[in-house]
Amino acid sequence: MTKRLLVIMTALCMLLACFPIAASAAAGDSVVIKLTIGSPTVNINGVDSKIQPPVKENGTTLVPLSVITKAFGAKLNLEKNKIITLKYNSTVVVLTIGSKEVKVNGVVTKLTTAPKIVNSVTLVPVRVIAQAFGATVVPSGNLITITGKVAGDAASTNTGGTSGIDTDAGKTKVGDSYYGWSMNYPTDLSLSYQSDNGDWTVWSDGSNNPTVVVGIEDEEDTLTKEELRDQIQTYFGDNELVMEKKTISVGGVSYEKMVTKSRDGWFFEYRGIQKDKRVFVVMSGVKATSRDALNKYQDLLDSFTLSFDKSDRSLKDVTKVVNGFITVHDEDYGIEVKLPVNWHRDTESSTPLFFNVDEGLIDFAIKSTVDNETAEQWRAKERAKLEKQFASDYIRNFEESTITLKNGQGQVLKYEYTWDKKNWITEYDVFLIAGDHKYSVSFYLIKADSLKTKLMFTQIINSLSIDTKYVDSNFSEIEEATDLEGQVLKKSSNKYSYSIELPATWTADEKDFESSLVSYYTDHGTFFLNVIEDATALEYNKALASYLNTDEDAVAAGAEISQNVMVNINGSMFQRIDVVYPKASQPLKSSVYMIERNNRLYVLQFTVSQANDSAGYQEEVTKVLESLKFN
Repeated sequence: MTKRLLVIMTALCMLLACFPIAASAAAGDSVVIKLTIGSPTVNINGVDSKIQPPVKENGTTLVPLSVITKAFGAKLNLEKNKIITLKYNSTVVVLTIGSKEVKVNGVVTKLTTAPKIVNSVTLVPVRVIAQAFGATVVPSGNLITITGKVAGDAASTNTGGTSGIDTDAGKTKVGDSYYGWSMNYPTDLSLSYQSDNGDWTVWSDGSNNPTVVVGIEDEEDTLTKEELRDQIQTYFGDNELVMEKKTISVGGVSYEKMVTKSRDGWFFEYRGIQKDKRVFVVMSGVKATSRDALNKYQDLLDSFTLSFDKSDRSLKDVTKVVNGFITVHDEDYGIEVKLPVNWHRDTESSTPLFFNVDEGLIDFAIKSTVDNETAEQWRAKERAKLEKQFASDYIRNFEESTITLKNGQGQVLKYEYTWDKKNWITEYDVFLIAGDHKYSVSFYLIKADSLKTKLMFTQIINSLSIDTKYVDSNFSEIEEATDLEGQVLKKSSNKYSYSIELPATWTADEKDFESSLVSYYTDHGTFFLNVIEDATALEYNKALASYLNTDEDAVAAGAEISQNVMVNINGSMFQRIDVVYPKASQPLKSSVYMIERNNRLYVLQFTVSQANDSAGYQEEVTKVLESLKFN
């Protein structure tokens, strides 16, 4: 293969990697990850770190999970010691160690290679996660370069404002009636934190250090002794060494016990037990010079039992669950809402965000009011945006209605949309104007049962309460990012003798126009402009055909050329090649426009989800192409 074809082939490798970012994703700092198959070194934004070397199996590159979570700021949750849930802005990716199935926002697709554990490090397929995060993956031999955006800023963990139970006179026990556990009352500690649904409860000493913890996880399978011990180890910190591991009996009940010591001087005792479809882990911790310091909590741990006697008046119930719902407070935004117990708050999100990976997602936003704008007008404007954003056969069943909320009349916009014409997502958007601000609440629900979907929406929205006085007092003007709509930025390259106008709403990724490659995140996908020296369109066509027929990822995505024609743009003839990827998790369309000038091949590539390949998007692409001028 000639040197020119190698350069073209490298450019072609971007085709499958150019997945669109979600319109609602928070724009963060750029992140560039460079790693090499078989090498223990990763470079993230110019800084080298040591990792478990990436491997390639069946054409799929597996990288350490920690590279993804740390570089992109994705939130990680591990269930059953094997189910991995990644939250990146509004995108939820679920993988399972040993399984070739992956869920992206509820849509199931197949992997060629399953996630695995190597030397106690979890390795995951990098491309499917990067694609879901809107990042690009460019392979060049064994070197892989991943370019994307860091997720939105993390918010501090909400402690729920729970007060200590040691002020409850007459209480000698504490427990949770929903989860069905109880134990002796820790008189020298205070209840310092509970998760929203009560599956994580922490008691602390006077220095606010976690001292006694009860953790609960759902587990469908019956675990062996070793599997239960593995589950306990998911609670460990990064530097804990195991000092004891055995089965113990307390009151005739068997527990798996582990004692550890961290490198910073903490000793921990863990006890794990499974009942029905839940795993309970109760633990104590103390910073000391000897593990004997744990002995002061032995009686408390021994008192832990998987029962809750509602008739026992000495028993303090700390449950957060009432009739299957939990009440969630977000003090920073002045909101209170009731959610099903199996829903979770995204504690890493800077705005209120709640989700269940199998049911859906809810987000909440505050903006400043616009002079004389009504909620009905706001709803109409948002509907017009959606109709422009989606191709007509990917969005359907618009319904408009009015709902009475605790803070006034809300306007509801209900609709359904899809990325693949197979799996449809129901969304309810609620618009409320109260005081100096306007509020939007979006419900993304993936349940197939429309009756249950509507019931869930109704229950949740009717419970929503907003402290509008607090918001008006603490939030000032929050303008919408509409002032850039319709505006363009003119860019030019002296080295490569061209100029081009790009929408001001696009976000630059590689923006040095004196280099051979520039790239942008568009409103609905990605844009690349690549200048290849001493190359021809014919060579590109040959390389493209080879790539689509031999690249394993392209073949798996069903890549094929849907159109190859000559088009006239401002009097110049461009070759246009459309490549579709119908089997991708979000079916894609990539349009490549090529023209030869001065011994150079200019390649403009627009990649978009087929769902967003709308008339409005095509109009935007046409304007960009028509703005291209050569010096």
